[in-house]
Amino acid sequence: TLAERVRILNEYAAAPVTPAIITALIGAMPKGIALTSFSISRTSAGASVSINGSAASRDALLSLATALKDVHAFSGVALPVSQLASDKDIPFSLSFFFSTAP
Repeated sequence: TLAERVRILNEYAAAPVTPAIITALIGAMPKGIALTSFSISRTSAGASVSINGSAASRDALLSLATALKDVHAFSGVALPVSQLASDKDIPFSLSFFFSTAP
């Protein structure tokens, strides 16, 4: 229902974890990457994050994976080798963890 959707959006909008994740994601996006969706599932120590999108090239996808791994708050970033089979216009899906611990 609409009321349930509004409640969920308000819950995530109030959570300090959500803006931090979005800010970190934006900072890590290299050229050639287009996000189509992302999801955040909060946990007691942070959040589980999944992103989906399209990479213009294999290099752009590798750059994204490297940039996400370089974000100190993200862990468990793994790029499946199967997603590197194409040279361009590569759909991708990545999952990783966001930690609120310093």
